[in-house]
Amino acid sequence: CYRPWCYVGDRDACMASSDQRVYRSSYVTDAKDGIDLFWSYTVCDSLEDWDHTSVKKQTLGGATILATTPQAYFPPYHYKRNELGEVLSKPGEEYWNKTIPFEGAMVDYLDQLQTLAAGDFNVEWTFGSKASKLIHPSSAYTASVQDVQDGLIDMAVGPIWMTGERLTISSYT
Repeated sequence: CYRPWCYVGDRDACMASSDQRVYRSSYVTDAKDGIDLFWSYTVCDSLEDWDHTSVKKQTLGGATILATTPQAYFPPYHYKRNELGEVLSKPGEEYWNKTIPFEGAMVDYLDQLQTLAAGDFNVEWTFGSKASKLIHPSSAYTASVQDVQDGLIDMAVGPIWMTGERLTISSYT
């Protein structure tokens, strides 16, 4: 390694400091050697100190992610409102109207991630396909996973449980 580094004696102190970055050694390990060693560039005053802003590297390059919620509203997680501003508990034709925004905790969470990513990705909210709901009539959530598999959306946003059936359709992260 061309950058100066050193072993760290107080891992916890480094982890508690926003100016320090510490790593667990993959060469000397507790399992193999009976000791955990940690090292750092920043603790030993490397001229090329870790800059916490480098964490915000743009890995998606400003990509647009198509996102939707399942075709079932689940307040407070995801829902739409009617023309009176009332929260809807069951989707109707407004679900397929992109001018009526999705709302809720899951939507707010993704909006916050987008803000933290500082332009690394953008979210375009869309709707799920009617065909996937016909294929999976008993679960709007499974229908959303089907839309991911079919390449119609990039992400289904909601409290979607991992099930055996859904795992056969698409991978989860």
